[in-house]
Amino acid sequence: MEGPDEHQISIKFLSALIMGLLFAFLLVYVFIPHPREYYPAYEVERENIASAGEVQVLEKDLEALLAEQEQEHQRFREDFRNRSLQLMESAKESSLAVITSRGLERMDGLREEMLRDLDQLQAELEARESSLMREKRRELEANLSSELQAMRREIREKYSDYNQRQIKNNYLRILNLRLAIDKVAESDSERRPHQEELEQVLAEQQELMSERSQQENMDISARTQTLILEFNQEYYSFRQEIRDEHNEILAEEEEEMLAELERIRAEIRAEMEREREDKAARIEALIEESLEKYY
Repeated sequence: MEGPDEHQISIKFLSALIMGLLFAFLLVYVFIPHPREYYPAYEVERENIASAGEVQVLEKDLEALLAEQEQEHQRFREDFRNRSLQLMESAKESSLAVITSRGLERMDGLREEMLRDLDQLQAELEARESSLMREKRRELEANLSSELQAMRREIREKYSDYNQRQIKNNYLRILNLRLAIDKVAESDSERRPHQEELEQVLAEQQELMSERSQQENMDISARTQTLILEFNQEYYSFRQEIRDEHNEILAEEEEEMLAELERIRAEIRAEMEREREDKAARIEALIEESLEKYY
């Protein structure tokens, strides 16, 4: 049997053996130095030292590239800002043009309404003229007819005594000659002188009657032309009076309408200008706010 001392020696030996193995492991794998090239940190340092010149060149190129990109970015921002400003200004002008167009349309509408009112008034006055002229024509025609009848009676009375004594004498001679031819004369030789004298008296009588009729007709024609001329003069004079009156009415109405139109146009222009100023101010404020906020 083994004693207690021998057992203790075995434990110490085993402990020493294990410690030796551990020390050998550390010595071989941990504490033995390697060449400097095999360390990763050294590899990085050597690569950095080898490419130091290239790094400096790349850094300069990178700085130039970044500066160029920054300038390009600034140019892009400035160009974008300018284009945006132009679009906003164009939108402002379009908005103001709408206000102007709306005001001009109101003015044109008022002018067209005034012209329609004038046309309607003119049509009413023309209808009144036609009615008055028809009434005047009936009146003048009735007066002309009465005057013509009175004139014919007057002229006939005037010419009733024209060569009246000679015409009456010829009538008596005609009667006597016809009695002599029909009752007194017994033969053709006795009738022939009476017949020749009768034909001569009849011719003379016809000439006297024609002369009186001709004078009468000439007088009637002259007086008729005078009456017709007076009729036309009075008719056209009356029409001119009516037209002058209507033209005066139209001129006064047009003058009043133009004055009213000009007054309303001035109000519209003032209102339009105020609206344009307010609109422009609001848009300018919006543009400034947008530029400050987004650009």
